[in-house]
Amino acid sequence: MTMEKTRKKRNAGTTLVELVVAMLLFSMISLIVIGVLSPAAKIFVRMQRLQFAQIILDNTIDELRTIVQEATEYVKIYANGKETTDIISTGTGGDNGKDQGLALEFLNQQGYVVLVSTQGCGQTTIVRGGKLTDQEIEVQEAGRLLTRYYAREKGTNRLYLYTDSDETLISRAVSSVFTEGYYMGNYLKITFSYPTDAGGNVIHLDTDADVAYLVADVELYGDQELTELIVQDSVILDFKYPVKCKNSPTAKKAQSPLEHY
Repeated sequence: MTMEKTRKKRNAGTTLVELVVAMLLFSMISLIVIGVLSPAAKIFVRMQRLQFAQIILDNTIDELRTIVQEATEYVKIYANGKETTDIISTGTGGDNGKDQGLALEFLNQQGYVVLVSTQGCGQTTIVRGGKLTDQEIEVQEAGRLLTRYYAREKGTNRLYLYTDSDETLISRAVSSVFTEGYYMGNYLKITFSYPTDAGGNVIHLDTDADVAYLVADVELYGDQELTELIVQDSVILDFKYPVKCKNSPTAKKAQSPLEHY
């Protein structure tokens, strides 16, 4: 009888109390493990994001160097480069150059004026041979490396048309250097400047002064408001050809409405 009772007790299995205690112990251990791993996981995600951001920044710098080294004849820096009023002073027909700013202009080897910035631009109508086409480029978001191309007029002034007479933005071509997904939700800012002196101050260059190189402060932010800085670098932009500083007006708006194809 005693042996049979013992056998039945051994075969009874896990009681409800034992199961509850086991689950409680498992939960406590899980919380401890999660508490330990959670900060580590956050650190891993942060390091991975920083690594991706550095890759984006490095690739952008390489592409920027390739673009700018093709500059010839002149370079010009604007304080801003997004909308019409940032480039054109209506009363004088153009804006003077700055020693430091967010947009860079130069003439490339094909004879086109190139405007480089990360400020985006409004809706732009494409122009061919001085006439408006039906092709329009939608609004370009700020925080992306953007190049715009313009054809200079013939004659002594060699200005290019930046807008139609009604200040509609026009361009020979607009190109996003990278696709939208390349930035992985980050936003780019590039500040161009002429060389600095020993004290780190930007040297003022007069028109037609030789430009040895440019400095670009490249920053990548995690938000569109540019408050969450992730990575940054300051780089030298060398030229393949001789270039001079340009401070006088180079762009203007059309005096009369452009014709259509």
